[in-house]
Amino acid sequence: LPVWMRLRHNHNKPPRGYRVQYPGAWTTVTTIGGLQASSIFPNPSRGFTDEKLKSLTYDHLDWNYADHKSSSFSRRTTSTSTSAPSGGSPFISIFTDLLHAEDWAMKWNQRNSGSGKSPARILEIDCGKITRLLSVKEVVDSLGIVIEGLEPEQYEDEYLAVNQIPAEAILKE
Repeated sequence: LPVWMRLRHNHNKPPRGYRVQYPGAWTTVTTIGGLQASSIFPNPSRGFTDEKLKSLTYDHLDWNYADHKSSSFSRRTTSTSTSAPSGGSPFISIFTDLLHAEDWAMKWNQRNSGSGKSPARILEIDCGKITRLLSVKEVVDSLGIVIEGLEPEQYEDEYLAVNQIPAEAILKE
């Protein structure tokens, strides 16, 4: 059974998650208040092959953590680089640890102070209302994904929503 089929309807979804939304993020806010990934994967109910899921997850994580290899910016935070994979990502990252999200947002804000950009904000998410939610740790472990310099504690509380997060799942900002 492909990893996607085993993980796509995770019955152990965390109750809450936190999305750090910032100016220039590939994830955009829809007109009705939901979130949409930068690249929509067509017909996700049919799923991903293991190879495709591995490639998409690797690209998402490698892009998100790439420019911290030579930076004093905490490796626990996600990149602000705009050089994402050319096709974008069908995933929207959320964290289950509020402190991780706050740290991420604070460091993004520090890094972008004086740039004229609005500050990053944290959205509280009801994970039970997300149809397809994958644990990064489970995907990485199941598919043997290795990214140089990326340690498990950097993604152990990270989940990937596929394509979108509906407006009704966003509890508060």
